[in-house]
Amino acid sequence: MRAEPPDRPVARLLLTAAWVGVSVAAVFMAAFLLASRLSLGRDLPAAAENVRKAYAAGDLAENTYPDGNAIRGNHQHNDCLILGMALDQPASLERRLTISPLLPGEQPCRALHDLVDGTLLEAPVVYYHRYIHGQTILARYLLPLLGVQQIRMLYKNMLSALLVAGLALSLFRFVQTRGVTFLGFGIAFAGFARFYGIELYGQSLGHGPSDSVIVIYLLFLCLVAGRHRGDFHLVLAAAVFGAFTMGFELLTGGLPLGLAMVIGGSAMACRVDAAARDVRFAAFGAALSFVIAAACCMVLKLLACVAVFGSGVLVDYAQKLAFRLAIVSDASDEVSGDNGATQLVHSLAGGLDSLTAYTRVLASGTLALAVVCGAWGFRAVWHHAPSPAWRTRHAVLAASNAVVLLWFAAFRQHTIEHAWFMDRILVWPIVTGFWLFAAGVAATPPLRSAP
Repeated sequence: MRAEPPDRPVARLLLTAAWVGVSVAAVFMAAFLLASRLSLGRDLPAAAENVRKAYAAGDLAENTYPDGNAIRGNHQHNDCLILGMALDQPASLERRLTISPLLPGEQPCRALHDLVDGTLLEAPVVYYHRYIHGQTILARYLLPLLGVQQIRMLYKNMLSALLVAGLALSLFRFVQTRGVTFLGFGIAFAGFARFYGIELYGQSLGHGPSDSVIVIYLLFLCLVAGRHRGDFHLVLAAAVFGAFTMGFELLTGGLPLGLAMVIGGSAMACRVDAAARDVRFAAFGAALSFVIAAACCMVLKLLACVAVFGSGVLVDYAQKLAFRLAIVSDASDEVSGDNGATQLVHSLAGGLDSLTAYTRVLASGTLALAVVCGAWGFRAVWHHAPSPAWRTRHAVLAASNAVVLLWFAAFRQHTIEHAWFMDRILVWPIVTGFWLFAAGVAATPPLRSAP
């Protein structure tokens, strides 16, 4: 019997990740477009009345960027943007609105107020093609039933409940197995609860849904970690995660944070008897599946746009992507000047308080401590790991932070302009730093005997 070529496992992995990613994306986008079509025309008078009440109660204001708080949240611009896209539904445009919502004016909070008051001036019809807009679909369903503040609290409470459930599960599994991996998952849930800006962003109509998708995936990884099974479930879960991430992504950090979590989390969650090579395969296969699913979702969205609106959509999309990558400049943007390394570092430092609600010293100090502790932990694991597979798991976990750094560098214009919420993805270096520290402590013999 002829031996299998040594590259066959790699080829099989690539093929599996590809067909899983494409299949999941196709199913997701079909379901999404159906949900989008069914969301149109759902009791618009009641929805508009709930927005009017929000303005009257002070839950919304015409000032697009008011100082945030733990009740209203810190991204009212996106809240108004999403509410405006959800409410602006000319009956003659249902087919087009199924694909892309209408983009409000340059000042979305003022435009939204005028829209619900019936005083909105006639404006050019502009469709917002650049995202899939899952948040807008959710708002169309929820707004006729709940007020704006109720929707915010629904998102924030759901996110909080998921974090508590994840912490409880990880601690239970740690007591049950005494495995340091589950202590690491506990650190992850605690880290997200404290250093992901939940106080100011968890209730956002833009951030709340995408943040919940991230925590649900982390909860899944903790649930399946250490089970004696193959790794196909990690590839499939990563594809589903990639599709939902893209469905709710408004370039607020879900993609880089999600990919970093897939790489590091899959390595830690793969089966307990996995060899070092299997760990690398699990992480790479899941990451590839995530990227393919997310990319295919966006490609399918653009194809639908081209079919309905024409090929000009691609020009607009390419121009804006090139601008976000700082390849070209945009004279209409207020920060289109300095996109260099110095400005990038300055913006990242200035946005650190997004992690901990205006407490920059706590955020920066914890990040620095996590880096130091993570470096020590990684060194300890490397020298004292009980097996090559254990060393590989933590090496992949450490390496997953490269995604965060590369995203900041690649999308430097976007990071410079939006560091005040993009810095939240630095929660992953904090989480992995202390996770590696815990693993290093577990791997290293005590320095002295207990008293």
